[in-house]
Amino acid sequence: MNIKALSARYIHSAHTYFIKIKRSFPLTLISLGHFTNDLYMGFLSLLYPALMDKFSLSLSQIGLIAMTASLASSFLQPIFGFIFDRYKSYWAPAVAVMMTGVFISLLGIAPNYPMILVFLFLGCTGSAIFHPKGASIAPVFSGNKKEIGMAIFNAGGNLGYSFGPLLIASFLTTFGLRRMPYLSVFAAAIAVLIFLTNKNHEKAHEIHNKKTPVHRAGQKYRIIILLIFTTLFLTIGVRGILTFLPIFLSTIGIEANSIGKIFTIMLAGGAITAIMIGKLAIKKGKKIFILSSTVLSSPMLYIAIILLTHSSTYSIGLLLLILGGIPLTYSNAITIIFVQMHSADSPAFSSSLLMGFAWGMSGLSMLLFGFLGDIVGIKTMLMIIVSIPVLGTIPAMMLPNE
Repeated sequence: MNIKALSARYIHSAHTYFIKIKRSFPLTLISLGHFTNDLYMGFLSLLYPALMDKFSLSLSQIGLIAMTASLASSFLQPIFGFIFDRYKSYWAPAVAVMMTGVFISLLGIAPNYPMILVFLFLGCTGSAIFHPKGASIAPVFSGNKKEIGMAIFNAGGNLGYSFGPLLIASFLTTFGLRRMPYLSVFAAAIAVLIFLTNKNHEKAHEIHNKKTPVHRAGQKYRIIILLIFTTLFLTIGVRGILTFLPIFLSTIGIEANSIGKIFTIMLAGGAITAIMIGKLAIKKGKKIFILSSTVLSSPMLYIAIILLTHSSTYSIGLLLLILGGIPLTYSNAITIIFVQMHSADSPAFSSSLLMGFAWGMSGLSMLLFGFLGDIVGIKTMLMIIVSIPVLGTIPAMMLPNE
């Protein structure tokens, strides 16, 4: 091969590679926004013990904090989803990331319990703005491989959530609560980047909505309801672990940094597994993987809670905790794609309905579980929580094989 032909080959390869990068940039950017938004939301699980110590809060008050977070981050989503399906909203991801990062960071300097709730509500409202918009445009930038694109978008959030506990644990150990506002700088930088570049992708979003196939109304609503209840049972397990497990682990002498590492491994494992499952779901269908989420998690998590309290079985309990936590999250992406397939021309609203109702109701249940924990003890309460995801098997079995 002569030099001219070789040069032409390399130029062609470089051009092809550049085109692939250019095409993947919108998905990468919105996934980075998801990472950033959920990074700050991931702070909450380890902020609960710190705030509990600082203000001498009860488990019931921690449950109210978790409920407030869910009310804002979940039940507001359908409102924003409805708006985003009908009006241009390229600004939404940037504003959302900014709100989440700033107000969650301000929790470190909250002067009292009521202000904790105010800052938390505003920060979680940012998350409510981000998710319906992000979930509706991520498949647009994925071509014919929407399951993989949504899995990548979802992995961005899961990775952010997984690094959140590790980052905040290290930060609190080194700097303490009072310096948390400095953490908002990263969110501000990502928000500016998204704002400057996302406007050009709004037209592609509109075109995608017009091409979305319409399904029969009865079938559509039946499937959406089944997916909502499946997600609800799984999310109660996730919320319960994120809210109360750090407190439980701290009561048996586990340090904050170690708890952060546990959550990082668990959630990162779910994010990586989600991408692999997204690829398999294209060939094998989504139902089987949603079912596996509901079946696999509860037994391992239940046994893990028992084994963690004994020093001789702690390592096995920790392994089962991580392995049991992964299935709770790895089906999120294909569940959202599933509901969007039956959403007609309202991908943002249908996604937000799924996430908003399921996440919101699971958050409301944390207040009830907080009261239950004050009565029966945190270990027994956690064992009840981790048993609930298996109930999702019932609605999941009624889903069509798609």
